[in-house]
Formats: sequence, structure tokens, C-alpha cells
Amino acid sequence: MGGALLLCPAHSRAEPYTLLYSLVPPAQGFFKGSRAPKQPLVVDLVGHTLTLPRQVIGYTLTLENEDGEVYTYYIIDTTFQIPEELSGEYSLKISDGNSMYQGMIELK
Repeated sequence: MGGALLLCPAHSRAEPYTLLYSLVPPAQGFFKGSRAPKQPLVVDLVGHTLTLPRQVIGYTLTLENEDGEVYTYYIIDTTFQIPEELSGEYSLKISDGNSMYQGMIELK
């Protein structure tokens, strides 16, 4: 028997979020890279664990709540653990300085 069994509890289903792409206006007024439309980025959230695509490793992740509190992190892996003390609705931005993906997430 060479099969593997993977058990996933029903309560840990990932909640996908779609982040929209935009260019970040540079300080000098010249855009680096392509102006062609990009596909949205889809991230999954289970509890406080965010699963990200490999293409954003090395980018900066920024969370901002309704009160204007900002939390900034450097993405070093495809999974990111959001601090447990954060809860509520957050604006999520993932950027490399030239382009940005953004959307809203709900932390419970």
C-alpha cells in the first residue's frame, strides 16, 4: 500500500481573498516595468495564517485597520503568520515598491 492519507478538519477551510494589482507612482515620474494589466493575486487565510504565492516572496506586506494603525512585514515564505492579537477588518497591501496588490481581509 503506497497511498498517503491526508486529514483536514472541516473548520480549517481556507478563505480566499483576491487582491487587485496597481502600479505605484514613482517619485521621479518614470515607471519601471510593464504597464500591461496583471492578473489579480489570490491569497488564502485560515485563522491567522496567510498563504501567499511564491511570486511575492521578497515583497512587503502591510496591514492597516480602520483606526489607521499600520503593521508592516517582509515576506520571506509562502506562509505568513499574522499576529493573533490582530482582529477585525484590515486593508492588506503587498508591494515591491513598483507594483502593489491590495484588498481587504477579515481577521477573527
